[in-house]
Amino acid sequence: MRVNVCLLVVVSALAQPVSAQERPAEGVNAPPLHLADAIAFARVHHPALAGATARVTAARQGAEVARSLMPPMFDATIWQWPVTSFNPGDVNMYMFMLEQELPGKGKRDLRAAASARAADRMAADAVVRTRTIESGVIEAYAALRATGREIAATRAAQPLANELVQATEAAYASGRGTQAAVVRAALAETELSERLVMLQADADMRRVELNAAMGRDPSTPIGTLDDAAPSALVPPLQVLLDRAGDTHPELLAARAGIAEAEAGANVAKAEGKPDWVVQGGYMLMPGEAGAWTARVGVTWPSAPWVKKRVSASAAEADALAQAARADLESSRQQIARMIAEARVSLVGTLARLAIVRDTMRPQSAHIVEASRLAFASGQLPLSEVLDAQRMQLETEAQMARLSGQADVAWAALEAAVGVELTAPAAVQSPVNPGKE
Repeated sequence: MRVNVCLLVVVSALAQPVSAQERPAEGVNAPPLHLADAIAFARVHHPALAGATARVTAARQGAEVARSLMPPMFDATIWQWPVTSFNPGDVNMYMFMLEQELPGKGKRDLRAAASARAADRMAADAVVRTRTIESGVIEAYAALRATGREIAATRAAQPLANELVQATEAAYASGRGTQAAVVRAALAETELSERLVMLQADADMRRVELNAAMGRDPSTPIGTLDDAAPSALVPPLQVLLDRAGDTHPELLAARAGIAEAEAGANVAKAEGKPDWVVQGGYMLMPGEAGAWTARVGVTWPSAPWVKKRVSASAAEADALAQAARADLESSRQQIARMIAEARVSLVGTLARLAIVRDTMRPQSAHIVEASRLAFASGQLPLSEVLDAQRMQLETEAQMARLSGQADVAWAALEAAVGVELTAPAAVQSPVNPGKE
């Protein structure tokens, strides 16, 4: 959250790393939360991923179901029992039959293959969902870390803001300053506290978002975070496109969709083959010799009133396979555009961060130091010192925001490519975004 207010800070405080801050009471008992641990927790405990995994497990059983025969049917028939008699011996005949349906040759294997391809597509969709959840955790983590860095810069300014208030009061008491200067310095200190309160509220919201992204209770305490600087080495666009083409979860899911559609087309075409019914039994005729009975039936899929249905089903399946291939090409083009846009955004953010860190930060520090010396010798009014120090604090806050934006941009680029692009950076100093 950007807060544009007039704030007080001195160069000696802002020269410290923005991660150097006090540990608040709320996070004292909370263990550190590393990014890798947050991602691992989401993979195991996020309900969306648990549901997807369970559905894939269920879908894996479909191949065996499709390969198995339908249960046989047992049939018992009584022929010609006179309505004037209750004696079972007066029945003309008892017939006991066992019937089994037999799909045409190769149909069961084709259906099992189609079911397996459907399970593969669901598994690929689960990988896509997993990657989406991981990217959400990374972005929420980066946003909370950026707010923590801005809080650290603001906290570092508070003691020195109080020192300047005391200096203006001492100057006023000795007759060298004015009452307005004392009030203005006190107001700047109050505005600094107000900024900190607003940033703490923003950190609380970011904490809720991170817990939600991980799939755990929003009130769960979060301890110190990794303060890893974003990498400035961005791979070339063609390298990113090549990696996405080989391993991107959405492209793998699209290819699995093609395989599923083609398997469905094979099943539809096989419906033109006849199915069989085999039946066998025993006839019992009271007072006479019994007899065995058998029956074989076959379907007629090429019948004139059925042929159009079979042809339409095959044409439908072919059209779905063609649509799946078109979806793959559409996904490939969309992913390429997303990668290009994410890379441009990341490169721009890193360039801005480098300018602020390497140019604006030392310049603002020099201006603040010069203004403090001039104010101490009576050559510069307090307003000039406050303006210079406000610029210094805004520079530090902008560095914190840009660093967080760079982390988020990296997460967006990795989400667009579909894989992790860099090895985890070494953990530097901890960041705790909690409130005092």
